[in-house]
Amino acid sequence: MIPLSPHDPPRVGRYTLHARLGEDAATRTYLVTAAKRTPAALKVVRSGLSSDPAFREAFTNLVQSSLDTQSPYVAGVLDSSQEDPAQWVAVARPTGPTLAECVRAHGPLPTAALPPLALAMAQGLAGLHAASRVHGSLGPDEVLLTEHGTVLADAGFEQAAVALGRRPVRTAHNAPEGNLSPAADVFAWAATLCFAASGIDGTGGTHRVPMQMRGLVDACLEENTELRPTSADIVRILGGPTAPGDWPSEVTDVIRNHGRAVQARLTEHDPGRGTRRRRRTVVLAASGLTLALVAGGGTVWALGNGSDPGAEEPEQAAPGMISDSACADADSLPEPGGAIDDLDATGVSFSPDGTALLATSHNHGLTVWDWEEGVEIARPADGAHPDRPGAFAPVGCMVAAMDPVEFQDSGYEYPVLNTHDLPSSETTEHLGPQSQRVLDELETPRQAVAFDFAPSGRHLAIAVGFEGGAEQGARQPTVGIIDMDDGELVHEWGNEVHVWDLAHVDDERIVVATTDVLQVHDAETGELLQTIRDYSGYSGNGVGVVPGAGEVVYPSNEDLVRWDLDEGTELDRYPVPEFAEAADDRGYVTGIEADPELGLLHFSWAEPQPGEPTVGEEATGTDRQFHNEGRLWDMETGEELAQDEELTRPVAFHPEGEVVAALSPEGDVLLLDPESFAHDATLP
Repeated sequence: MIPLSPHDPPRVGRYTLHARLGEDAATRTYLVTAAKRTPAALKVVRSGLSSDPAFREAFTNLVQSSLDTQSPYVAGVLDSSQEDPAQWVAVARPTGPTLAECVRAHGPLPTAALPPLALAMAQGLAGLHAASRVHGSLGPDEVLLTEHGTVLADAGFEQAAVALGRRPVRTAHNAPEGNLSPAADVFAWAATLCFAASGIDGTGGTHRVPMQMRGLVDACLEENTELRPTSADIVRILGGPTAPGDWPSEVTDVIRNHGRAVQARLTEHDPGRGTRRRRRTVVLAASGLTLALVAGGGTVWALGNGSDPGAEEPEQAAPGMISDSACADADSLPEPGGAIDDLDATGVSFSPDGTALLATSHNHGLTVWDWEEGVEIARPADGAHPDRPGAFAPVGCMVAAMDPVEFQDSGYEYPVLNTHDLPSSETTEHLGPQSQRVLDELETPRQAVAFDFAPSGRHLAIAVGFEGGAEQGARQPTVGIIDMDDGELVHEWGNEVHVWDLAHVDDERIVVATTDVLQVHDAETGELLQTIRDYSGYSGNGVGVVPGAGEVVYPSNEDLVRWDLDEGTELDRYPVPEFAEAADDRGYVTGIEADPELGLLHFSWAEPQPGEPTVGEEATGTDRQFHNEGRLWDMETGEELAQDEELTRPVAFHPEGEVVAALSPEGDVLLLDPESFAHDATLP
C-alpha cells in the first residue's frame, strides 16, 4: 500500500481514493471508500486500454462472469462502470493483511495456520473453476487474511489484457506453462502455500510444508499438468467442502491490529499532492506503511533483530580502502594529464556528495570534473574500457573502472577491474575469481565483464568471463565479492552462470543478467533466491535497479519491465519495440537508470547501422557501426517524455536532483535541467 501520486484522481464515481494497492497489465488498484459502504478495492483500467473495443468487451465479460460467481472465499464484485471512458470495477476488500504482508512482516505462518489457509484457498479456486473461470494471478499478494478465514482477491480481471495480445504478469508462484488455466491455478495454490510455510518465493520452500500436506503439494507442482489434481480434488483431500478451522490466536491478533490501522487511515484526510520532483520522496518516506500496519501492536511470531525500527541508524565510517572524505573535502586529487578538446565520453557517474562527475572516455580514460565550474579536477587513469563505464562508490571519493591490461607482452589486452581512491591516490587491482594458474601468472586471466558496489560501499561485486579452467576442466566461479575494508576476495560463486551484467538490489542481494534469464542471488553465499524468465537483454548493461525500492528494471521482448522483487509482481511495462528489433540484429543495452526521487526512468541501447561496415581494412561483412537510441519515462504515469539526441546514450542523475548528465552523439558531456531537460552546459 503506497500513497496516491499527483496523477491519481481523488475520486472515481462514488468512491474516494485513499491509497494504491498495486497494479497489473490491465488495471491500477486503489483502496477506496464510499458512503455507507465497506472499504473496497477499485480496479481502474489503464489509460489507453479502455479505448480498445476488444479490451472493453473482454473486461465487461469478465465483470459479468464475476457477478455469477458467489463464494465466501473469493472477493466479490460490488459495483462497476462499463460506460465511463476509463472502465472500473469495485471489489470487496477485507481490511486484513495480504498473506505477503503478513509473512514479510512476521515470518512464515505458524504450522497450525496452514491447514485452514490451504482449505480456504482451495475452495475459492474450486468455486471459480466450477463457474468456468480461472484466477490467473494467484500468489501471496492476492490472498487476503480475515478474522474468519481467507479470501482470494483480483480473480481473473487481468485476463482482459490477453485480448490485446498482452501477456499476464508472471510471478515466481506461477506455473511454468503459463497462468491462465485451472491446472496453473493449482500450481499457484501449492507455491503460495509453500511461501506461507517458508517465506520463500516460488517453490523453494516445499521442505517447510507439514509432512501430512507435502505429498499433495508435490503433486500440485508436477510439471505435467495432467498429473496435477484439480481444485475440487484438493478440497476433498483436505476434508472439505467445509468451513476451515480457526486461526491460531497470534495470527488473529495481527489481523485485528491491521484492520484497526487501516480503518484509522481511512478516516484521515486525503494525502496532499506535490510536484513530480517531490512525489517519489513522499512515497519512499511512507514505504514502511505496510509494515507498520501489520506489525503495530500485534504479536510477532518470528524472531526480530532487537533493533528499534524508528531509531536513526548511526553514521558508519567509510570502509578501509575508501578514504573517509568526500570529493569536495579532499585535500588533493590526481592531477589531470593535459587539456581536453575532444572528450568522446561513453559513460558518466556522479560522486555521492554530488560535487564531482566522472566521465569515462575513449580518448582520455577516466576524467573527474567539477561540473558546476566546468573544469577537470582529476584523471585517475589514462585508459578505460569504452563499453563498461566507470562509476563512483556510494561513499567517499573512490571510482572503479575496467582498465585494459596487456598480459606478459603478448599484445593481448584484457579488461581488469581497478579501484582508484582519489584522496589517497591509491589504485588497487581486482582480478576477481581466478584459477591458481592465473594467480601464478601461468595463464591469461579471465576478463572482467561487470562490477557494482553494494549500496553501503562495504563490498564490491565483480563478474568475470565464463570459461572452463585448466584444472581438470572445471568451471570456475564467475562472481566474486570483494571486502572494501581490505580489498580481499571473500566470497566467490556462480560456477554455472555466464554473467553479462550484475547490480545490487541491496547489500544482501545481487541480480545477475545471464544469457536468457535474470537471477537474484544471496551476495554472500551465492544461493539462488529468485529467477525471472521473461528477460531478453541478451548482452551489455542488461539490468537496472530502482535505488532503495527492491525493484529491478529489465528488457522483455518489446517492453521494459519494472519488477518488484519483494512482492514478486510486475509494477509496469514501458514499450520499446525498436529495441526488440535492434536486439535481433546484434543490438545491445547500453544503460538503464532510474531516479526514484525525480520519478524518472531512462533506457538506452545501441543498434547497428545496416550496410555500413566498420572502418578499417580488416572489417568483415558482418561488422557494423552502431548508433544510439534512448527513451525516458515518468515512472508513476508511464508517460514517455520528450526525446531528442541528448538522451540517446546513458545518463546519470545527480544525487540531489540538481542536474542530469547526458552524452551527445559526439561524446560531449551535457548538463540538463531535470525538469525541462533544457541544455544548460557542456563539458569540457
